Formats: sequence, structure tokens, C-alpha cells
Amino acid sequence: MKLWASEQEFNDAFRERIKALRLSRGWSQSRVATMLGIDLERYKKYETRSIMPLYLVTKFTLLVDKSLEYTVTGHEER
Repeated sequence: MKLWASEQEFNDAFRERIKALRLSRGWSQSRVATMLGIDLERYKKYETRSIMPLYLVTKFTLLVDKSLEYTVTGHEER
């Protein structure tokens, strides 16, 4: 399992994964924001500079049909 050298490295990888999962479904940021029940600007920051709070991560995970472990770490359950 990959370990992150720093909090910043983890955060960057997490934001990239959120974006990749959205794009793999062909969804716009606006669509995901609506599905999560938040405004677009708030969602945009979760892909660019801030970490999505856990209560939204769990909702996002259900939307993209991935495990929580994969969404957070990038690794599938064993």
C-alpha cells in the first residue's frame, strides 16, 4: 500500500481521485454539486484546494459506486 510522504501529498492525491472519479462518469462539476446538495463553488474547491468533509465523501462514494477505502486511499479492499 502506498504511504504518503506528507499531508499535502495525501490531500493532492485525494483531490485528483475525486476529480478522476467524476470525469470517469462523464459528470460535470455542477451535476455532482447538485447530487451532493451543495453549491457549485463549494464543490469546485474540493477538486482544487480543500478536502471534502467526511459526510460528503460518504455521499460521493455512493454516487460513484466505489468503496470508501478506494475513494480515500486509491486502493481497493483486500
